[in-house]
Amino acid sequence: ATDYHAMVYNDYTDAAWVVMFGADDGIAKSMKIGSEKVRGLQFDPSGRHLVALISGGTNRHRSNSSFVKMKVPSLDIVWSKPVFSPMVGMEKWTPDNSDHMAIAEDRYVLHSSGECYVGWCSGHQGALYRVLNATTGEPMDNEQNDWAASHSCKQMIAYNEVADSFLMADMGDAYPRAMQFTAWHKEHLGTDLEIPGWASPGGRQGFTNGAIKADPWGEGFAAVWSHGERYDDSDKLFFAMINASRDPREITFLTPPKQLFPDSGTRTQIGSNLAALGGGKWLP
Repeated sequence: ATDYHAMVYNDYTDAAWVVMFGADDGIAKSMKIGSEKVRGLQFDPSGRHLVALISGGTNRHRSNSSFVKMKVPSLDIVWSKPVFSPMVGMEKWTPDNSDHMAIAEDRYVLHSSGECYVGWCSGHQGALYRVLNATTGEPMDNEQNDWAASHSCKQMIAYNEVADSFLMADMGDAYPRAMQFTAWHKEHLGTDLEIPGWASPGGRQGFTNGAIKADPWGEGFAAVWSHGERYDDSDKLFFAMINASRDPREITFLTPPKQLFPDSGTRTQIGSNLAALGGGKWLP
């Protein structure tokens, strides 16, 4: 949707910079957008805007993350808005790669985790997702969730433009003790798809972070992750296709989870990304 591409990085002073490249790969514009840690950068589906996610940094408990919306190619800031939870302090118990973003034309989503500091969950860690209106940057309260899974130290999220749907995964060690897929299309939510696994409420679990990617040609998603049995240090790589159409209550596996490589050979297989090759083929 655009002839431009971009990158975001922290310099030696921890300042956050965005660099815009033109079709000739030359630098079209660069700009400092903050002093927080960079977490992600995506174009919106139209290619007219670029959205950056920055946050306070590991162990800066209750520090806000921020979405920064910029015009393409000028990098003029349309708005910069904090993203926070009234009950979960992000960044504590949270590794650097726990903030994940997904960008639709009309809403921006942060999928993260942190430590609850009020009410029944106080002192416990859990996953959350926060949703901002893309036009105004204001929270969409009826679509947000401050407690998606208990003790979820690993999160994944993607947006499918064809289906106009999001798909997330949380890897919980208590409620649920499973990898939980959550899909939603606007205000319709579905959370019925789980892959059971072993876990202890102290944070140990059999799942290792992977990736979710939207099918560019259909309404589904592909997911890759690693899983190992308890007391076994040889994690194996798994793959699945998931349907998350405009009615996410019908979330199902299009391709059931399958181990990609035989048990022989490498002891541990860690999958962290996916690429769509076309014709129903994927490269993990």
